[in-house]
Amino acid sequence: MEIIRLSKEEIRKVYNESMKEDFPLNERRPLKMIYKAIEKGEYECYGLQDKDGLAGYAFFVKHDKDYLFDYLAIDKNKRASGLGTIFLQLLKEKLSNAESIVGEVEDPNSGETEDEQKNRMRRISFYLRNGCRDTGVKAKVFGVKYRILELVIDKKHHRDEIKRLYSSHYMKMLPSSIYSKVIKIR
Repeated sequence: MEIIRLSKEEIRKVYNESMKEDFPLNERRPLKMIYKAIEKGEYECYGLQDKDGLAGYAFFVKHDKDYLFDYLAIDKNKRASGLGTIFLQLLKEKLSNAESIVGEVEDPNSGETEDEQKNRMRRISFYLRNGCRDTGVKAKVFGVKYRILELVIDKKHHRDEIKRLYSSHYMKMLPSSIYSKVIKIR
């Protein structure tokens, strides 16, 4: 089991095959935008490689030494096997020089069905069991409500720091006119 940096071709394959099943359309940014951010040094894509090939992927927005999980998923045929836990631990080692790693998890309270709410709570529980903490920060991004979690590397960041870090990732990605309309952080 190892972490690999994904090539452009591997990113395209993940995007066109896995991400379409793993994430709804309103949560997927255009592939061109991902490539452009990679070229600017503002985005990194990793894979979890096992004996059978790519078992999972993690895409990050990067701003200096601060990271925002953009996408994280394990192959649908390998879920509930412990690979998610292994992947998070290997990512934590790989990004050990990071000053912060934050992520968004859909707010369970905004789920439309009971099953959707349970799935969201299950995701949050997974992250909390595996070294993340709930920062208390909530956001609404392009109409989707999130709770902001932090994968703790060296130190926990104060709530106001998390808000600033989280905001800085989106301010870097979006023009200010769009940011002010689609990003709400509290």
